[in-house]
Amino acid sequence: MVCVILAAGKNLRLNLGLPKSALTVGGQSLMERHIDQFQKIGVTDFAVITGFHRPALEEICDDIRSKYNANITTIYNDKYELENGYSLYAAKDWVRELGEEEFFFTMADHYYEEAFLEDLKGKLIFDQGAYLKLAVDVPGEHNGHIDLEDVTKVDADDYISRIGKEIEGYNYYDTGLFYVKKNVFDVLDHIATNQKLSISNLVTHLAAEKKARVIEVVGYYWNDIDTPEDFKSSQDHLALRAAK
Repeated sequence: MVCVILAAGKNLRLNLGLPKSALTVGGQSLMERHIDQFQKIGVTDFAVITGFHRPALEEICDDIRSKYNANITTIYNDKYELENGYSLYAAKDWVRELGEEEFFFTMADHYYEEAFLEDLKGKLIFDQGAYLKLAVDVPGEHNGHIDLEDVTKVDADDYISRIGKEIEGYNYYDTGLFYVKKNVFDVLDHIATNQKLSISNLVTHLAAEKKARVIEVVGYYWNDIDTPEDFKSSQDHLALRAAK
């Protein structure tokens, strides 16, 4: 298995002068945590998509390679000022050269507890023509830390109907972790000709063709670390687990 990690952004809401993936939680940077946790579920190769913080990210990846004996390729997205779909698209040649039919992708500033990924791993089988599966969580007390104004919402009944930050009548949260077929690059080619190349537009396009489905991963801690409050929440979560 392989994983693409999107890390090209500027970190406008949590700008500490370094990539958010360099922030340390429980003694590991977020990037290191991704490599460590995904290796544990069988991922062997990683592509880290760099952009605004390219030199710092390349240095971080060099350190992680030696520590985890990990196959990490850094790929520069020179369109990092634009939509996040350009970062995913930058991995097209890498995925195809590896000969992979399916792959994970996620964002470098997301945090997942280990049990979340272990649960997800057992639910990855594609069927009925889907190109994309999105890990989703059900709103509840267990994820009360999630920023409702910022989280992407999903309306789905197995197949995704709608996705967006401002939709009404949703039943899931988008956790930011995707498992997709390489066919998504052909879809990105199509989208780029007539609309913004965002991940949400990709999902919306596939949803209209009944090619986007959800994977329920419920009851675990995860977070999108966009603000100091998000960062503290993730630190507190690990501290609480360590105390137990």
